[in-house]
Amino acid sequence: MTEKKYGINERKKADLASLIDDVETLEFQQQQQQAVVEELSLKAKEFAEQLVEADGKREQAAIRSDRVIDAASHVRSIMHKASMVKKQTSRSDAVTSKTLTEMKKLVQQVIFAADLVNRLVLMIQKKKSSGALISSELSRVLEGASTDADTAVTATLKALSTCHTAVAASEDGTRLTHQELHQSIELYAMISGDKNILNEVQALQQRIDEKEHALHQGTDISDLAEQETGIMALMNRIEISIRSFDRTDPDDHSLLGLVSQADQYTKQEYELALTASSYANRELEEAKAKLAQTSLNLESLEAGLSAASAAAALI
Repeated sequence: MTEKKYGINERKKADLASLIDDVETLEFQQQQQQAVVEELSLKAKEFAEQLVEADGKREQAAIRSDRVIDAASHVRSIMHKASMVKKQTSRSDAVTSKTLTEMKKLVQQVIFAADLVNRLVLMIQKKKSSGALISSELSRVLEGASTDADTAVTATLKALSTCHTAVAASEDGTRLTHQELHQSIELYAMISGDKNILNEVQALQQRIDEKEHALHQGTDISDLAEQETGIMALMNRIEISIRSFDRTDPDDHSLLGLVSQADQYTKQEYELALTASSYANRELEEAKAKLAQTSLNLESLEAGLSAASAAAALI
């Protein structure tokens, strides 16, 4: 009986030692898994911060892209206004140029008429001094006509000077309008990368310069129709370009191209950050699940160990 009891005690001690080993093993596993969870928590936090930063960059890139599209729309508005002003100033230039030409002719005729009157007055004076019978009334009338002729010459010369000033001012306005139109189209070409538009406006500008030179030489105003048609065709070309502005592949060196590249890069960066963050979170959840299972197993073994230790103490 004593030997049997001894055998039972030894077996219980062996079971107790095995339980202790199992508990120590699980405690070690729990410590390792806890360390993994803490490391993965830091990793998940870091990737979450990178995801927030990538999302912010993506939003900023989208805002910049929208602003570029808005800028193109504003440039279009400037071009429309400039083309309208140019149309008006071109017609005004033609009218003032024609008025100046007519005014020059008028001044020449007035000077010629005044010269005739003055010659007539001198002739009457010579006749009268030589004893010819000429009425005093005629002399007074001719002298008054001479004075009026001189006044008319002065007035027409002043009017001619005013016409020159008006033409110069009109030409300055036209040059500024041309410059505004040309620069706005250049700006749009820089934004969109559409070099064809810039080539077209340069060719159109050359034709406009030729027509303006012809206008100053006295060409009829109707010749303006061709350049106005050219401007309208260019405006339509730009309208088509703007409608497809954010759907085409822009030139890499244009503002739209650079913004599009940045936008695409930030989207890719966000997708990579999202993938990394999702993977880190998944790893963390798996590690937490393992830790929870190990902790549950450890609690069960510790409970069994406590019961076994209590039973062994009664023997």
